[in-house]
Amino acid sequence: MSDRPDIPGVMAKPPTIYSVAGVVALVLHFIMPLPISPAPVRLWIGLGVIGLGGVLVFFALGEFRNCETSEDTNVPTTMLVTRGPYRFSRNPMYVSLTLMLVGVGVAANSWWILLMVVPVLVVMHVGVIVREERYLEQKFGQLYRDYKASVQRWF
Repeated sequence: MSDRPDIPGVMAKPPTIYSVAGVVALVLHFIMPLPISPAPVRLWIGLGVIGLGGVLVFFALGEFRNCETSEDTNVPTTMLVTRGPYRFSRNPMYVSLTLMLVGVGVAANSWWILLMVVPVLVVMHVGVIVREERYLEQKFGQLYRDYKASVQRWF
């Protein structure tokens, strides 16, 4: 038996990574604004993108509940979720968090928030996704390798 805990060992919970990035970007926006556009339509576009992210995370979390496993990275995974939005993306919750961050950037009229998406995706890849994929491959073996070969990481 291994002394390693049965968790992926991510550097931080993904919602925390996205939230910290959003707060940093908002602080930068208030210190030195970098507006995108004065057009009022951007608010509605931003809210629509946030809503799309919210709908996607709702369905992704629902599949975790249906499969009776936890989305919490500090809890062991008991089942590989491959239904619902997981048929199209291995990371629909991260896609939804990214959409919501982009939507906030557009709605808040802030290039800072949009620019923050790049480092967030790097941190997510290195600190979360690679670790999760390694964990899932160790835990589920060929089943996960087959899933990984047939479904894109993002979309």
